[in-house]
Amino acid sequence: MRRLSDAWTEHARSDRIFSWFKDKDERTKCALAWSWLEKNKPRLTWRAEPFTKLTELLEFFDHSGASDEEKELYVDKIKRRWSTQKTREKAVEKKQYNFVLPQSVNAVLDKLAEEHQISRTKVLEHLILSEEQHELYLPKQPSRSAL
Repeated sequence: MRRLSDAWTEHARSDRIFSWFKDKDERTKCALAWSWLEKNKPRLTWRAEPFTKLTELLEFFDHSGASDEEKELYVDKIKRRWSTQKTREKAVEKKQYNFVLPQSVNAVLDKLAEEHQISRTKVLEHLILSEEQHELYLPKQPSRSAL
């Protein structure tokens, strides 16, 4: 009886990594988890029924053969995907840009962000909008009609 109790306690402990799914977004999170697993771990989802709620997700993982470490890794990756998705939903009026800056400029950007306790993105946003408004640092180019 003691072994059964210990086994159940261990099983319940290993299910704690899935507690993140239990909230008002449970169905959406489970759907995201299923699609992530289907794309990234197709062997796990092959011939399995898609899950739509936490109890089904727990049952799926109970029968998956995945180790506790693998389950934790999958949940971490799914959480990151969720976070990325939420960030993109909030950033409707924004677009990501990637560009290369010299290390010296990068260091100055970091210093400004730290001094003003704002993100690097906010520093760039403030500087660009300020320059647009005040025209202090970038020289005006002659108009093409003047050439």
